[in-house]
Amino acid sequence: MHKGRLALNGLLIRGFLSRLADDENVISFGFDTMTVRPRSRRTRVKVAMDGEIYWMNAPLEFRVAPDKLSLLVPRNPAKRERV
Repeated sequence: MHKGRLALNGLLIRGFLSRLADDENVISFGFDTMTVRPRSRRTRVKVAMDGEIYWMNAPLEFRVAPDKLSLLVPRNPAKRERV
């Protein structure tokens, strides 16, 4: 489904405000593994990761890491900032 520039900007703002779930065009689901296959017969697709652009071979495979993400936070709860 093609969305216009205004709709995409709305998604961007909702994402910035952590309100993506409020958008009717966003579908949320949990998974352990997911395979994404392009509709076209392309074998390589352009992917953006951490602000960098890469060409990757299709299909794309996503997996949830088995271990928790280690984070460093201040011991003093008053100094913690909610992001």
